[in-house]
Amino acid sequence: MNASICPKCGGELKHYDSVQRIIRTKARRTSWMRLRRLRCVKCGTFHRALPEVLFPYKQYEAEVIRGVLEGLITYETIGFSRTTHVR
Repeated sequence: MNASICPKCGGELKHYDSVQRIIRTKARRTSWMRLRRLRCVKCGTFHRALPEVLFPYKQYEAEVIRGVLEGLITYETIGFSRTTHVR
């Protein structure tokens, strides 16, 4: 996301405040990252400036998500116990 242009209306984004975001890594560690929250001066919508290591609405870092999608990371690789879900 371009930090100065609203993806919704094309208006200018200005810094509003900061929020905490949890990050889970492949080493099974949890940390918190402070993200800038931006507000559009034209339409009033809020947007978070995400670094490349994060995907929107996901807690795991992007490297873990890509590894799972490519089949490089499994529950055995990370050491998670496998659970069975009945649908």
